[in-house]
Amino acid sequence: MTAPSQDRQKRYLRQMDIYFSWFVEQFFLECMTRESFSALDEALRQSITDFLQQERTHRKEQDYLRDFLGTPTALWNRMSLYDRLLEYPISLRPKVAELGSGTRKLVKAATTMFIMSILTYMLFNVRNASETLSITLLLVIALMYGVRDMVREDMINVITRRLRRGKPRWRIRLRMPYTRQQVARQLVWVDYRNLQELPPVVASAIGRSANNDDAQVICYRSLLKPDKDTLEHDEIRERITLDFEALCEMIKVSRDRLYVCEEDEESGFSVQVHPIERQQDFHLLLVSEQPGQGHSAAQLWRLRLGNSGIVQSKSKDPNWPSPEEQMKRSWWDWITAVFKKN
Repeated sequence: MTAPSQDRQKRYLRQMDIYFSWFVEQFFLECMTRESFSALDEALRQSITDFLQQERTHRKEQDYLRDFLGTPTALWNRMSLYDRLLEYPISLRPKVAELGSGTRKLVKAATTMFIMSILTYMLFNVRNASETLSITLLLVIALMYGVRDMVREDMINVITRRLRRGKPRWRIRLRMPYTRQQVARQLVWVDYRNLQELPPVVASAIGRSANNDDAQVICYRSLLKPDKDTLEHDEIRERITLDFEALCEMIKVSRDRLYVCEEDEESGFSVQVHPIERQQDFHLLLVSEQPGQGHSAAQLWRLRLGNSGIVQSKSKDPNWPSPEEQMKRSWWDWITAVFKKN
C-alpha cells in the first residue's frame, strides 16, 4: 500500500482510521455489556481485551487521543461527522454566478435617461422664463440634481425587484474538485412574500399561530439538475445550513422583571425577582421532491429564538397531503404544471 502524498488524502485516511477504531471499540464494548459475554471461552474474551489494548496503543502512537476527548455527546457528534465525511467524501466545488446584473444595468440606463430628460426639459423651460442667471435659479438646479440622486437609486431597486420577481437569483455550477468536470447545475431563489401569496397547502401546514398580518415569509427554493452522464451510480446530498445569529441579535434585551412573593418560615416574606427574556417564534418548513416523482414530502419545525440563541426547537406534524392525494390532482392543475415547466 502506497502512502498518500497530498494533505487532503492524508486527512481523509486519518479520519477513516479514527472512525473505524472507535466503531470497532464500541462494538466490542457493547458485546461485553451483554449477559451472554461471560459464557464465552476465556481465550476469546482475552483476545478481545488484547485487541482493545492494541487499539489504545495505536491511537497513542498515531496521535489520535485528542479526537477521543470531550463529553460523550461531543464525542458521538464528532464521530457522526466523520461517518458522514466517509459516506460522502467528495465535496463539490461550486461556481456561483449572480443573475440579474444585466437587468439592473438596463434599468439603470433607462431610469437615468428618463430622469435626465425630465430635468433637461425643466431647465430649458426655466431658462426661457428667465434669461438672467440668479442665485434662485442656481438653487433650483442644485435641488433638481439632489432630487435626482435621491430618487434614482430607489427607482432602480424597485423596478429591478419587480422585473426579477419569481426568477432565480443565483446559478451554481457544481464541479469535481480535481478533474473540474461539471456534475450538476443548481438554481437558487430567495424571495420575500406575504402569507396570502403562498399556496394554501403551504399556509395551512405552517399552522394557525403564523396566520396573522405581521407574519413575514422568506422563501428559499433550490432546483438541482444533475448531469446524467457523470452521475449514473452516485448521488448528491445537499446540505442546508441556517445561521440564526443575525436574527437573535435583532431581538432586543428585555428589562422587564417579574416579582414573586414567597413565604419563608425563618424570615417571613421574601421577594424573588425573575428577569423576562423576549422571544420570537419562527416556523421552518422544508419541502423536498425527488427527481422523477410526482409527489413531495415536508418537514416542519417550530423554533423559539431569544437574544442568546435558540431557546426551543420542536418538530411538528406538517399535515402535508399524502402521495396518493397529491397524485389525484385535477386536470387544470396538470395543465398549469405543464405550462410552468415550459
